[in-house]
Amino acid sequence: MSKYILIDLEDTITIHNDSDRIKSIMLEWLKFNCVSNPIEIYENPNFKNRSTRLELLGVNEEQYKKWYQNFNDVEFKEYYKKYKNNEININEDTIEFIKKSKIPLILVSNSSPKWIDYILEEYHLTKYFCYIFHRKYMLDDIKKPDKKIIQLIQEELNDDISNDSIVIGDSIIDYKFALNCGLNFIGVYNKIEDTIHFNNFKELYNYINK
Repeated sequence: MSKYILIDLEDTITIHNDSDRIKSIMLEWLKFNCVSNPIEIYENPNFKNRSTRLELLGVNEEQYKKWYQNFNDVEFKEYYKKYKNNEININEDTIEFIKKSKIPLILVSNSSPKWIDYILEEYHLTKYFCYIFHRKYMLDDIKKPDKKIIQLIQEELNDDISNDSIVIGDSIIDYKFALNCGLNFIGVYNKIEDTIHFNNFKELYNYINK
């Protein structure tokens, strides 16, 4: 049996009706920071890289640092609004997986810490995780797929995340995180590269506990 399961939140535990949630959050963030043409800015190829993004936005490193920090609040407000409009939910089989897991669960998400804490409390799931990783939302903070996350978790748990541990997620970021950390990867909902994947958490539970 694996020592730990490191599991993603968005589009893995939570299900979003929005097919492009990243874009919608980024547009809200640009609007929050008074960018007059958010769609045009977001779709500009120069927006993808920070070096060209600063020039595109017309801000310096210090100004961008403040923008970066307020992303935490913007993301929370947007997800909260969507949750209240029934556009975000957690499936029952996912809840059962979390509650019945025989392997200790660690949540590793790049999402807003405020949102992570809120949605887990809403579904009374916080207590089922032995550790919840929160990014700092500071410039150059540690987030997936950075393998430094493992070191931080190990220090908090005072235990090793052994190589038989599993990363569960839906995206290429989760897959790269597993690769960088030398851990196994299982996909849910989406097939990533040549990996094992399942269409729901009931199938995943049966596989892990067979």
